[in-house]
Amino acid sequence: MPVVNYTTVNGRILHEDRNGVKTLFMPDTLGNVIETRNMDTGAQTSSTTYWPYGEVRTQTGTNPSPFGFCGVWGYYTQAGQPTYVRARYYRPHLGRWQTVDPLWPWEDAYTYARQSPAKRKDYYGASPSYDNEPIHDPDEINCNGPIQDNCWNSCHSEYKDDLYDCGRAYVKCSNKWGWNPVGQAYCQTKLSICMTKALADLYICILCCYDYGLHTGDEEWKEKCFGATPPGTKPGGPIQKPNPIGIVVGSE
Repeated sequence: MPVVNYTTVNGRILHEDRNGVKTLFMPDTLGNVIETRNMDTGAQTSSTTYWPYGEVRTQTGTNPSPFGFCGVWGYYTQAGQPTYVRARYYRPHLGRWQTVDPLWPWEDAYTYARQSPAKRKDYYGASPSYDNEPIHDPDEINCNGPIQDNCWNSCHSEYKDDLYDCGRAYVKCSNKWGWNPVGQAYCQTKLSICMTKALADLYICILCCYDYGLHTGDEEWKEKCFGATPPGTKPGGPIQKPNPIGIVVGSE
């Protein structure tokens, strides 16, 4: 059996190491793997285009992995087989799911991506989403916004607000789908993604603050942010991801 190791960041598959052969996955904005490259030589090993519902339109070369249509999000496709998407299987040639949505009747029974496959994907095989980036994209960071007098407290205040919003969204999700075990798992996954994004935004906020002090040479400013400790830490130790059980949430 070949040994394959995958590298993922924020839920996205970046590349694989298959018995020492390292392949980089190049996605489009929807998450389809449109190109693969050998990471040692930089040579292109495959190029693929897709029809809207996921059938292969054109292909040159060979993608060594089972990740093609929406592949960086974990859609698992093998030749002649339906695509595995966690909660159930999807059939691209039919443009529909093989089995009923576990969240039906709140979601369409068999319809894929609410008939908008060029805009939506379904991370869990249960509920389509417009969101192409579940976690904040570092390339979109803007550190030129207004600077608060106490950056550390300001960043943490926003973080607490984000966590509160995550908790409220979780309560609403559980009230709607919590009776169904798959629905409950879906709500918990959404909560985890929301909390991870909130934590990522906290780091971004703090690093922007540190960047300001670094480029201006303002040692006092860095002291305000971190107590003169490196980015990502504060007096008393590194930033800790909170326990979701400890979140205090409101209800509607």
